[in-house]
Amino acid sequence: MDTETLISLGKANKFETFDAILSRLLQTRYPPTLKDDDISDQPSPHLSLPSPDMVSSYLRFVVASHAMGASSPALFASLICLYQTPPDDNINCNIKLLQFNIISLLHIWIDAFWSEDWKDDWKLQSEFQRFVGEHLMRGGWLKHAEGLVRLVSRKYADHPPTVSPSLTATSSASGSTSSSPPLSPSTSTSSSSSTASSSSTSTISSPNRISLSNDKSILDMMVSNSVGTLSSFSAKEIAQQLCLIEFDLFKAIDFSELLDSAWTKKTAITSSPNVVRFSHHFNRISGWIASCVLAEDSMERRAMCIQRSIEIAQECKLNQNYNGVLEIVSAMESVAIFRLKRTWSHVSPMHREWLSNMKDLNTSRSRDLIAQAQPPCIPYIGSFLTELLFIDESCPRPPPSSSSSSSVDKLFNYVKYDKMAEIFLHIKRLRSLPYESISRHPILYPLLSSAKALDEEDRWTISLATE
Repeated sequence: MDTETLISLGKANKFETFDAILSRLLQTRYPPTLKDDDISDQPSPHLSLPSPDMVSSYLRFVVASHAMGASSPALFASLICLYQTPPDDNINCNIKLLQFNIISLLHIWIDAFWSEDWKDDWKLQSEFQRFVGEHLMRGGWLKHAEGLVRLVSRKYADHPPTVSPSLTATSSASGSTSSSPPLSPSTSTSSSSSTASSSSTSTISSPNRISLSNDKSILDMMVSNSVGTLSSFSAKEIAQQLCLIEFDLFKAIDFSELLDSAWTKKTAITSSPNVVRFSHHFNRISGWIASCVLAEDSMERRAMCIQRSIEIAQECKLNQNYNGVLEIVSAMESVAIFRLKRTWSHVSPMHREWLSNMKDLNTSRSRDLIAQAQPPCIPYIGSFLTELLFIDESCPRPPPSSSSSSSVDKLFNYVKYDKMAEIFLHIKRLRSLPYESISRHPILYPLLSSAKALDEEDRWTISLATE
């Protein structure tokens, strides 16, 4: 994030209630040149599609509203309330514009977040149907109402509900809620998602590590196990399985885990469990790669292992798994590997050049590549966490008194949530499609999922004994 953006965030000290933010956004003209005569149930030809600025603004608002604590039913209720009772504190309020924007926001919301917010929430769908029938169709917005109905029908066909109305009614009667939790990730997953989902709910443990101090024969085990994995499978196969594993880890991160820099706090293991799990995986794979290199007993074999690792990183790059690339770059730059000068002298110039180019992926070049990438893509999650941390620390916070206010009167710095929503939408786009062309390998996938690494101190000890 550039300095100019940080300065602008620091000056953004306007605090508003949720309803005031919503009212202000819905009284904005998209595009600014929009005329009152263009707002009707028969839109002008140039208004047949929503303004790109409107789509972007409303998508960010939906995500930001969840980040501010509004569930999907609560957001919908606020929209309906505003539709029925326009704000009376603004004599310039254009009722026609307000209603048109509410309809547009609903269309954009349903289209982009059907799976997350609408698909299995039968109560919300029922309220929506009632609103369309009682207010839109009878209130002069028949064509727009029909457009919303067609959109919902198409969504039903493309993404059928996973919960039946009868089950929802039963759960409601027992006191549970049927609405989807806000900020939940998209439900479409890769071919390996079912196993990953079940594993992601288990208790987080420390990365798989082994220590020489506990088992003197561990190096022999590594030679027969870990190095065997690198030498028995092609770089492409290993990279593809890393894509599946890491995509599921990336997919499992709920946006609520990224609020208020939760992953930096002592409670991270409970407030940001999937962020912690992804971070542990990064360190474990990086440590495992380094351990594989150190387990080889000659300079030539260590150099071959380094070259194979770089080839895996190159394949990860081709699959747009930049997290996997930087795992291996991190292993190559760890002190235990980097200091092996004689080993590195046996690494080919081509592999050295590949590694040098991949090091740049931890810079602004990586952000440019990811911005242009088509899904599926696995970014280095640390870059997003850094930006979110800057936003959280740079934006002024509301006065302390507002923190104890009721939810109705609570104040928000919308600039902060708008910037965060921009990043969340970027993440949503990158993981919107799975790696459909890659199948889970019955042997390699579990091997990589449980690969063990020597701890850092023992890797350093072996490195010193090696060269």
